[in-house]
Amino acid sequence: MKYTVWKNEEAYRNSPVPVVYLHSFRGNGEDVWKACHGLNDCPPMVLVSVNNPGKGLDDELSPWPAEGVWKGQSPYKGLAAEHLRWMMEECVPQMETQFGIRDILPVIAGYSLAGLFALWAAWSSGYFRRVASVSGSLWYPGFTDYIRDNAPKAGLREGTSLGKAYFSLGDRESRTRHPLMSRVDACTAEVVERVRSYGIETTFEWNPGNHFDHPELRMARALAWLLR
Repeated sequence: MKYTVWKNEEAYRNSPVPVVYLHSFRGNGEDVWKACHGLNDCPPMVLVSVNNPGKGLDDELSPWPAEGVWKGQSPYKGLAAEHLRWMMEECVPQMETQFGIRDILPVIAGYSLAGLFALWAAWSSGYFRRVASVSGSLWYPGFTDYIRDNAPKAGLREGTSLGKAYFSLGDRESRTRHPLMSRVDACTAEVVERVRSYGIETTFEWNPGNHFDHPELRMARALAWLLR
């Protein structure tokens, strides 16, 4: 597992800035970094793009085992707990030391299945203060039950807790014959209401298009809202 760090040296030199942990939808995070800088209202950040060279991250991003959704797809192995452990024991400590951000709010974000993982990790770890699930795979079997039946874990440090959550979908994403994915609108709405019920500042935004339209711009808009 590797990660790429994007940062603006001049902005960071002035004062510590939030660190965003992003499992990129494609590439190494550069497109998201550029899209953020194309917005007028995106605050400075350090962007840590996590990737698994040569392989996908589906197994590491799935919270528990489930059958594959596409014809011929292998089942999801449900290795999210192991992946989160790697983040908390290796990746995050290195970032905290390198950038001196132990007391600055950490953010986690993801697109598609990574959006599912981002919310699951924020909900279950007690570390991340803000989360973005952009076109998140919240249709994943058992996920709405998990959010309904489990409260977000208390902050690992005194005075910390999950404070902001951003969700978005394309307005054509549910237009599919797939029995699971066609429920993404309903599942997302259910999750959003449950997150709000804990007093977490939450927004849900619709974007024009399907699942694959402009993922970098959608993510940039999510991060701009979270960091303001």
